[in-house]
Amino acid sequence: WIGNAGQGDDCSGWTGESLGRYLGSCMGSGIHYRYIRELPLLTENDRIRRLSETAAGWRKEGKLTKEGIRLPSGWNMDDFLEALEAVDRLFRKRAAHLSDTIEKNFLVKLLYWAETVLEAVTDGWTKWAIGGSIGTAEYLFAYLVVRLGVDVLLLPEKGKPSLSDELRGL
Repeated sequence: WIGNAGQGDDCSGWTGESLGRYLGSCMGSGIHYRYIRELPLLTENDRIRRLSETAAGWRKEGKLTKEGIRLPSGWNMDDFLEALEAVDRLFRKRAAHLSDTIEKNFLVKLLYWAETVLEAVTDGWTKWAIGGSIGTAEYLFAYLVVRLGVDVLLLPEKGKPSLSDELRGL
């Protein structure tokens, strides 16, 4: 179907943004993707502080709890925590020399994106196209969202992300 858009059957010439616009224009064809240009930068200091305290408490207690998380309505907290635990286990398994601070910062990113992005797309969209820079954290956030029942298409702005074979196989 990409070839029918006039860009070439091998997708050459497509950028994440142009493909995202194309997917968004397919509304009448039964393909319904919500295009997210990129995951937001962590800029809200009060939210970052709260999420940092939440993640630090989790590490201290040894388990994830819903305390400190503000998911928008429509998202199941138990499903979210289960998915977050699975993603955190994957991160811990693949990260060499993982310190508590690195893990806490990773969890803060995931929680921040969950609170901001899930809030922005609670309008029933079950397919997302996420663009921008895609690294390990962004990839694992996409995997978290997949575990919540959303189909995710990653549209990295610069080539393929550098990921381990294990992560690529998710």
